[in-house]
Amino acid sequence: VERFEKAYRPLVVSGFTDHFASAECWTFDALERKFGDCKFRVGDDDEGHDVKMKFRFFMRYLREQHDDSPLYVFDDDFGD
Repeated sequence: VERFEKAYRPLVVSGFTDHFASAECWTFDALERKFGDCKFRVGDDDEGHDVKMKFRFFMRYLREQHDDSPLYVFDDDFGD
């Protein structure tokens, strides 16, 4: 606290979650194997309709994209 918080010095904590089970279960490859054929909403078209994409195609897009305004996965029920 004295060295960082009170001095307003930035701090980067690394390796903290390396032992978490999610470090293995939530890799791109593991998520793609589990959810590859599931469709997710990634945006809206110009008329306000949902645009959906299979997760495996989204992962390919995620690995290769360089868009200024990239696609995102949405969950309309999140927080309900």
